[in-house]
Amino acid sequence: MSPDDTVVMCQPGKLNQVFMNLISNAVQATVMSGKPFAEREVRVRTRRVMQGEAASVQVAIADNGIGMDEDTQAQIFDPFFTTKEVGEGTGLGLSIVKGILDDHRATLELESKPGEGTTFLITFPA
Repeated sequence: MSPDDTVVMCQPGKLNQVFMNLISNAVQATVMSGKPFAEREVRVRTRRVMQGEAASVQVAIADNGIGMDEDTQAQIFDPFFTTKEVGEGTGLGLSIVKGILDDHRATLELESKPGEGTTFLITFPA
């Protein structure tokens, strides 16, 4: 490891659950947008961020799907809240994601506009 490497202490299985949930939701949002397959986008970006002497790692998961209005955004981390049809989702995914990230002392920010897409920004302390 080089001195410039940034290490995030984590439970890999738990973070796998976080990323699988967020990416799966992003893919579903692009499908629901009705855009042709070639125009659907899900992007995952990582970067190291310095805050004074402390480093953190950011992961952004963005899509160009259906987006969310403010009322939906206010509820998405509530257990059992879902915008999906009956039988298609439990409404627990994002609640679990938030709990796992809280356990990792990570922050989760959300930016979304109806018809334009959604970005989740996760910041992990290193």
